[in-house]
Amino acid sequence: MVPRILFVVLFITLATQCAFGHRRRRRRERRRRADPRRRSAPTPSGGGGCSYPSSKVGSIRGTCFHIYQAGAGSGITEKNCADIPGDIGFVFPRGYDSYYGDGHIALVHFAVTKWGKYLHCNHAPGSFKYKCDGGGYAYAGRETAHTKAGHGYWYSFPAAGHDKTWSSVGALSKGANCAVLRIQAKCLFNLVAQAGRCPKGCDGLSAKSCAQCFSGVSLAKEQQLWHDAFFGGKCPFIYGEEAWYSNVSKMDTANPTEQWDRNLTWGFWRDPNFFNETTASADDLVV
Repeated sequence: MVPRILFVVLFITLATQCAFGHRRRRRRERRRRADPRRRSAPTPSGGGGCSYPSSKVGSIRGTCFHIYQAGAGSGITEKNCADIPGDIGFVFPRGYDSYYGDGHIALVHFAVTKWGKYLHCNHAPGSFKYKCDGGGYAYAGRETAHTKAGHGYWYSFPAAGHDKTWSSVGALSKGANCAVLRIQAKCLFNLVAQAGRCPKGCDGLSAKSCAQCFSGVSLAKEQQLWHDAFFGGKCPFIYGEEAWYSNVSKMDTANPTEQWDRNLTWGFWRDPNFFNETTASADDLVV
């Protein structure tokens, strides 16, 4: 009798532990899915999946976007980048106008050993050489994007930690494993314009006129358009070497009219002053 009772007790104990273990796994999976920091990027249109090389350092893996002038290179060393909500809220280093004519947006795969403090990275006017402000700080940084809604993340990748505390994959050829995916920034601007005031997009328009087209586009819609540009086949990818340099001197030659929007955040057109006060200064338009 006693052995049978012990067997029943043991069976009930094991069954209970299995049930609780299953529940815990389900709860962890729900938390993982709900946490945007741990979501893997959707598979891009046209391929571009990623089986991150085991030879690269870093167990925390992800993707980020950064916008830059053609010729500056798509790599993230000594640069900032962000997820979609973070990049929408990012302050463009040289202003929206500088990226209007010859800007690229790149999706890059990265891995880090751990997250450190976020560093501000930038380049001097007329130069493609970026530098982060952390001296010899070696860890990739992350912080919550400074947006009104507090959505998204900003990242920094100092050179001191490259292939030591963080790594990235920079293949530019079509179909490569973990390929860098690049589009022309103008394609994204056209999508936003078409969703706003200008059904035909911004072709043939100046940067300022194009920005007028963005009126009425919500933040949620902008995020969807960004997603569609990369993962919905709305914008063609740029492969191979960096493309079209026709306007790379624009930062140095821009006249005061072209410089009207320097250092504005993405989304400045949502400010009522942008339409109600055409003579407002750039500082008035930051949102």
